Amino acid sequence: MTSVERRRLWYTSLFGLGLTALVLAASLAGWLTPIEQWLYHRRARYCQFFTPPPDDSLVHLDIDDSALDIIGSWPWPRSYLAEILNELHRADTRSVALDVIFSEPQEPRYEIADDGTPGRLIHDDQVFAEAIRRFERVLIPFSTELIPRAKDEVTDALEHVLRNNLEMSIPEALAEIQRLGYSPQQIGEDFDSRFVAARREAMFVRISAVLKQSPTMTRDELVAKLLPHADSQVSTPTARVLDRQLRRVQSMLELEEYSQPLRADLPALIPGHDDLPPIKEIAAAVTTSGYVSYLPFSDGVMRAVPLWLEDRGRVYPQFALSLACLTLGVDIRNVIITPDSVHIPRPGREDLIIPTRRHYVSALGKTYGGFIEVPWFGPVEHWAYMYDWPNYQQPRRHVPLAVVWTAVESRRRIENNNQAIDRGLLRIYALLNPADAKKLADNPPPLNDIQTRRELAESALKEAKIWSDTFKQMSEAEFEQYLAEIPDPVERENYRLFVNATRTLPVLVEESEQLSKDLVAQRDKIRAIFEDKAALIGWTATAAIADFVPTSLHAKCPGVVVHGVIYNGIMTGDVWQPVSMWFDPLALILLGLLTTVVVSGLSPLWGTIGAIVIAGGWGVFNGIVLFDYGNLISEAGAPLVTVALVWAGCTMLRFISERAERARITRRFRSYVDPMLVNFVIDHPESTTLSGAERELTVVFTDLAGFTSVSEKLGRETIGIINEYMGLMVPLIRQHHGYVNKFLGDGIMFFYGAPRDNPKHAMDAVRTILLMQRTLADFNKRLLSRDLPAVKMRAGVATGHMIVGDAGPPDASDYTVLGDTVNLAARLESANKATGTLMMLNDRTVEQLDDRYLVRPLGRLQVVGKTEGVMVYEPLAESAAATDAQHRYVELTEAVFKAYCDGDFDACQRAADALDEAFGPSKLTTLYRDSCQFYDANDRADFAGQIVLSSK
Repeated sequence: MTSVERRRLWYTSLFGLGLTALVLAASLAGWLTPIEQWLYHRRARYCQFFTPPPDDSLVHLDIDDSALDIIGSWPWPRSYLAEILNELHRADTRSVALDVIFSEPQEPRYEIADDGTPGRLIHDDQVFAEAIRRFERVLIPFSTELIPRAKDEVTDALEHVLRNNLEMSIPEALAEIQRLGYSPQQIGEDFDSRFVAARREAMFVRISAVLKQSPTMTRDELVAKLLPHADSQVSTPTARVLDRQLRRVQSMLELEEYSQPLRADLPALIPGHDDLPPIKEIAAAVTTSGYVSYLPFSDGVMRAVPLWLEDRGRVYPQFALSLACLTLGVDIRNVIITPDSVHIPRPGREDLIIPTRRHYVSALGKTYGGFIEVPWFGPVEHWAYMYDWPNYQQPRRHVPLAVVWTAVESRRRIENNNQAIDRGLLRIYALLNPADAKKLADNPPPLNDIQTRRELAESALKEAKIWSDTFKQMSEAEFEQYLAEIPDPVERENYRLFVNATRTLPVLVEESEQLSKDLVAQRDKIRAIFEDKAALIGWTATAAIADFVPTSLHAKCPGVVVHGVIYNGIMTGDVWQPVSMWFDPLALILLGLLTTVVVSGLSPLWGTIGAIVIAGGWGVFNGIVLFDYGNLISEAGAPLVTVALVWAGCTMLRFISERAERARITRRFRSYVDPMLVNFVIDHPESTTLSGAERELTVVFTDLAGFTSVSEKLGRETIGIINEYMGLMVPLIRQHHGYVNKFLGDGIMFFYGAPRDNPKHAMDAVRTILLMQRTLADFNKRLLSRDLPAVKMRAGVATGHMIVGDAGPPDASDYTVLGDTVNLAARLESANKATGTLMMLNDRTVEQLDDRYLVRPLGRLQVVGKTEGVMVYEPLAESAAATDAQHRYVELTEAVFKAYCDGDFDACQRAADALDEAFGPSKLTTLYRDSCQFYDANDRADFAGQIVLSSK
């Protein structure tokens, strides 16, 4: 591992740790709660591979739509519920819990006879209470507000004022509050409604205190004590408030029997407010009680419930906990409450231990203990299928209340039939034996005694046979004539009723017997369902919108189903509990560290795969191993967020770091290799190697003339001058798309047209060397200012086909050009010495200039190493900027070149003289004169119009 890689690993690791700490802080602050809640629901829904079968001791008896259709709209007369309880009692049901609040009394009503006349007076509450007492194992709940209405300082002061004087009027209370120093802004405009609520609470507190000291105090005595100026026989608003709160206090005092005193060693339990208990008659009859209120979480979903709540120094159990204790035969007062569990002592068996946990209740801004997670099981949305374990395909243990009601209706029909039999018997006895009529009227058989009535009916019909046979032989008209002859109208009506009774009595007896058989079958069915079971009666009808709650599995679930799930968790011990408090932070930190190591130490691809594996592994471990198998609730979201954030952050940091390092290396690399090649390789990463290709390019060689004297004078400081020179020339080359290939001492080799295509490579090359010559003039001024001799730059430019690409072994290759054209450019640079020029172009370069530049033909030179001459030129300036002198210079040079090519050596020498006369002597004219003399001396042997150079 290189130092750069070690440094990058160190920075990435620190960054990953920082992100892990950031997620940990966010988790502790509760910012990830929505994610945790969402994952909580996903686990509850889909992680049920190890869910045990549900407890078989519970059966739901549902008040569903069919029950409302058959029995009638709610509320039903409570005597109906008494009849249902009686049927369940007869079926040997172990316990019954009704998830219904009976907080208001029902007025007595008259039973309506078949003819519409009022019958006996029915006190439904008493009938219901008596049925509860007979059953002996009935649970009736109470409701309470777990989230109290907001109260301010003024409301508290108002309650205190009213406790001291419950007879205060609204103006008197307002004046007292103002006297205490509260401003109109504090009091507000809703004082009247706040007064009503405060008086109700103050009344409850005062009545509770009085009745706890004097439980036998009557209502009139209570009025005299609390409302001394009121007449106990007169109904006033204040007296009506007292009556309502008295009933409420009496009911809660009855329910205190099923609570425990609050102990100091317990954690803070969620408080109850504004209790809504059943009426006193029912509260006094029940076997136990428990509260049924829900506490929705911040997202509105009901995920956990407190098994206990605290209310005025007492601890009350939750409804499902009370039902479990009732079913197990455990007195709720013997249940042991600890700070983190509930112990249910089971006779002859080990205690049933239910772990509890603390929850932060955002609505109250405080953490409370005693909570149990609702241990859901079953399919999503189909709550009726949840007991069909493990298939969850059809409803199980949800029985419509109509199943029990059919038995109630059959019994009622039997009783109605038996009453009709009794009336028939009385009508027969009225004619045959009035003494038997009186005996039957005074002491009728029980309404369900069919056998006695059959015997009585058979005996009566036998005695009446002579009369009935006689009347049967009469026609309808004869019978009416017979009745008309009876002078007494009462006797006449008795005969008519007698005949009807003899006709209907056998039918009624047969109907009762058939109904009795039906009732036996119905009760056998009920017994098969409910015998030795706990029956949980509650609303599932679609009309009961208020009693439906959203849960982890259902968008809308009946509240009674929630109680059933809690009961199942308690009875099976399959209860979810939190992991140790250190587990979640430790898991988050470990996953953050592991992800940091993986992402930092592996390539981006493998780092991504590793992060996915870590996240997936944690999801499986958390959902299947911890949650499903171990019943442990651990934070799933925070570690997953940690993995995702660390992966994203470290990958991004690594990307930025590598880009920065790449940029740094690129900048450094460009000082050794031309940026054009660097950029080309960056833009074409697939081109890891640049294999040789033949292309037409333009290559340039330059060299400094006279630099030897400069280096001799400067010694080791020469390198500084060369760097200064190169610093001026290289930017010009690159600015015009040239690729700097090599530095040859004080010379430069560069070419155009590769690695990036450039159709104007020849033109760019010529433009570059002209600019380099102008720049050299400024450079020479610097040299002269340092008392150094000026230098000249020679350039050879050749355009043609050459091989371009990587040359050399793979670990030391060089991107360069090879070929005759390259060698030619090098020879042309050197040929400038012979011609006295500074720049020399081959003819192919000139062809591509499109007359944009003014060039002077130098001649056809045969450089060393070549057997044929090459037409070469000297560039002078851009055509548009060329001067007349430059044009004249070209004309005179062309005259020399043309005469030489024609073999007219005399004309060539005259043209050379003219050129020298106009622009001064030059090596070029000397070269032409020497060549003419040579060929003259050798009789023009092998003359081909070219000048042969003998040295490089």
